[in-house]
Formats: sequence, structure tokens, C-alpha cells
Amino acid sequence: MLLLKSWKESLEVFLPKNIVLFGKLTANTMLQTTKTWLSQWWGLLILWGWLAFFSNMIFVFPTQSFSIVLFLWLHSIMPLLILLTLVLAARPSVAIKNNRYYFSYWRHVLVIIGMFYIMCFGFVKVLRAVAKPASVVRFWNANSIVLQYVILPTVLVFLLLWIITFLDTKFHIRALLSSLIRAFKLVVYNYPFVWVMSVAAVFVVKRVAVFMIRVCAYLVTELAFEYTRPNIFTGLKVIDYAAASLAFPILGIVLIIPVFLLLSPMMNMYTRQVHEHFDRYY
Repeated sequence: MLLLKSWKESLEVFLPKNIVLFGKLTANTMLQTTKTWLSQWWGLLILWGWLAFFSNMIFVFPTQSFSIVLFLWLHSIMPLLILLTLVLAARPSVAIKNNRYYFSYWRHVLVIIGMFYIMCFGFVKVLRAVAKPASVVRFWNANSIVLQYVILPTVLVFLLLWIITFLDTKFHIRALLSSLIRAFKLVVYNYPFVWVMSVAAVFVVKRVAVFMIRVCAYLVTELAFEYTRPNIFTGLKVIDYAAASLAFPILGIVLIIPVFLLLSPMMNMYTRQVHEHFDRYY
């Protein structure tokens, strides 16, 4: 009965008398988060674009060195760093959100990055062990609706809520497990709200992804091939690779957009639930 009551409460936000206030609160949170983040972390966007360009240049001028590995690793974690700084900018806090505030969470950030690498590595290993690429494609085609509109949105929100709850606790290894449990409870007790918001975000990002992929394809196939000359050292077109490197930030942006759209409503939902039903989650 508690679960059904909680589900009913989570859907009340979409009632006509509540939806306007919810929309204003969400829009205000998104605006304040964006202003706070851009005022302090705009350099991450420039660094991300530079790393994307540099990462593709190694295919034009192949070399082997520790610096190449370091740059590729930095490039791979940029979307996650942007996400974590966005969460820290969005979360309510009595502290002044200056450099000291952000860098006080350096241990949380390292643990989250490590966890994501472990999860990705484990997922790839399991996928290679149990399935071939052709069978994965067939499985996706047969279950695309369930995967796109149930499983993937739920997993996305769970990971986002885990990051929010983990960053909202004092750093300790035990806090890692407790934040996972708390995020699971938040998803279960508020699943109707979580599902509606996550599906809406997925719907938006699919449209944005199609547009951005078309733009990237145009840049690569039209502009690069028309205005570049072969590189005298490798026979490859350097600017072709510079244009193709747009695929890296575009992929990251496509991944960040649904998280950004979900961040404000999920942060507001988390704050409300913790204040109104503290015993339920702690």
C-alpha cells in the first residue's frame, strides 16, 4: 500500500494545478544551474573540443607515448566531469559555490569515475562472453521498444540519482553502498514520475541526436572533402579528421542532453522526498 500511495503522490505533480508550478521550478533550477556552471566551468567545453581534435590527430600522425594515452583518457572522462560539475552546481547548498566548494568533492569524483569505468568494463566483458555482435543487433531489434522506453531510461535515472545521493553524503566507502540503496528506493517509490520524465528526455534527445548526426555527416562528407588537400606525409586529409573529430563531442553532447534535462526535475524530486519522507530513504 505504501508503494501505491507513493506512486499516486508522484503523479500528482502532473495535475493541472501543480504542473505550472513544477514547470516554473524546473525551469528556474535549469537556468540557475546553467548560469552557475558556465560562470566557472566554461573552460571544460573548450578543453573538451581541443581534446577531441587532438585525439583524432593521432590517426594522422601515429605515435606511441604516455602523453597520447593520457590525452585519450582525459578525453574519455570529459562528459562525466561535465556531468559531475553540473550536479554540484545544481544541488542545494548553504556553501558558496566557488572553487573550494567543487574541489572539496574530489574523492567523490574519483570514486564515481572509477565506478563508471568498472561498470563499463564489466558490461563489455559480459557482452562479449555471452553474445556475438549479430545476436546483440537482433536482440535490440526485437526488444527496441522495451529497451528504449523502459530499461535504458530507468538505468539512466538510477545512475543520475546515485550520483546525486552520493555527492550529498559525507565521503566514506560505506556511503557508496548506502547511496546505491537510496537511489534504488527513490526510483522504486517514484517510478511513475521517473518514467514519464526519463521517456520525455529520451524522446527529445533522439530528435536532437538525428539533427546533430546529420550536421556532422554534412561537415565530414561535404566541407572537409571539398576544401582540404592531401597531407604530404601520410596521404590523409588532416582537416577531414578534424571534421570527423566532431563525432566525439557530438556523442558526448547526445549523452549529456538527457541527463541535463533530467537533472533539475530529479534534483527537485530528491530534495522534496528527502525532506518530506526522510525515514523512507535513510
